[in-house]
Amino acid sequence: MVSKRLSREAGHRRKFLAIIDDTPECERAVAYASKRAQHTNGVLVLLYVIEPDDFQ
Repeated sequence: MVSKRLSREAGHRRKFLAIIDDTPECERAVAYASKRAQHTNGVLVLLYVIEPDDFQ
């Protein structure tokens, strides 16, 4: 079953996802996403993945 999309509901805020890694583009991507979020009354969501040392 598909849930109703809330993007048109009152109080909904756009989310901009930025992936945090060690690439040269990362800093620019975060800066761009944060400006977009700020100008559109959205929020910035950051994702950083940590690989486990010993995964079972």
